[in-house]
Order: sequence, then C-alpha cells, then structure tokens
Amino acid sequence: MAEKSRAVAALFGLDANDRVLRMVSWPSWVGLRTIFRAHFAGAAFVNAPIDETRALTGETLARFGITRMHATPWHLRRLLQSPPPPQPWPPLRSINMTGAMISAAEVIAVRAELSLNLYVECGSSQLSYVSQLRPGAAPTEGCVGTLVPGVEARVDDAQGRALPTGQVGELGFRCAWMSTG
Repeated sequence: MAEKSRAVAALFGLDANDRVLRMVSWPSWVGLRTIFRAHFAGAAFVNAPIDETRALTGETLARFGITRMHATPWHLRRLLQSPPPPQPWPPLRSINMTGAMISAAEVIAVRAELSLNLYVECGSSQLSYVSQLRPGAAPTEGCVGTLVPGVEARVDDAQGRALPTGQVGELGFRCAWMSTG
C-alpha cells in the first residue's frame, strides 16, 4: 500500500505543501486512500463534515488553507446546485471525485464553476481506482477515462478468453496493488 500511495501522490503532484480536504458524510468511512496519499507525500490531511453550499465550502477551504479536495458525485452536485459564493474560492490544485460516474455535462460544469483541475476516478473498494479522466481531457458520456499507470485491463468471453477490442464481455483488471486469489 505504501508503494502505491507514493506512486499515486506523485501522479497528482501531491507534496508536503498540500492540505487535502476529504468531504465526508458522517458517520462515514474517512477515505483511507486519501489519508495514505497525503501521508506518504508529507501533506496535511483535513477531515471535515459536508458543507452543502459553495459559500460554506469556500469558508472551510480558506480556514484550513486547503489546496486539494476529495469529494463524491453527491457532494459536487450539491455544490453545483447552490448559489455562487459571495467571495471566490481560494484556488485549488485539484478536485478528485470518486464514488460513481458523473455525466459529461457535470464534468464541464464542475470545471467551469469549481475547478478546472478535476480528476474523475473510477474503480472499486477492492481495487482502489483503475482509471481516471484527467484535467483537460474531454469528457465523453459513458467513458471512464484512461487507465492509471500500472493497471492492465482485459475483456474476456464466458470461457475466460481475451476478446478483441470493441467486444462485450467480462472486464478484468491487473495491477501490483490488487490482492491475488
């Protein structure tokens, strides 16, 4: 886990100058991957209850000197539905969104209204994330971005044989941080 956390921190350019906010629904899992990334990069980790408006979130960002924010699609939708804050948010180095897919229109809205530096991460609780839509990449409906470095993907038929590109089948992943067996 330490090796993967260091690699992911490097992938995002996370460093000791960062202060990472994980927006959490209480009582909720605090996001161990987020904690590990921050820890292995030497960054500070801040766990805060959900501020459901842009104004309150902006106050939290300013109060704690937050440079990066992790949120779920639900959090981002709530923020987009709230009125713009009276004061602009402090600049964020990135917003990382995990938990489920969001539409291409929502990606565009988050980039326009909250931060251009949006990472949409897709995966599972067991694998961590395996693909991401990086800042600047054009969102496409139903697309989960590109594979994270170190992840291999394959589509198999019902007998476990690899299928050609474009075929429908069972999706499998392989990476160093995934358990075996």
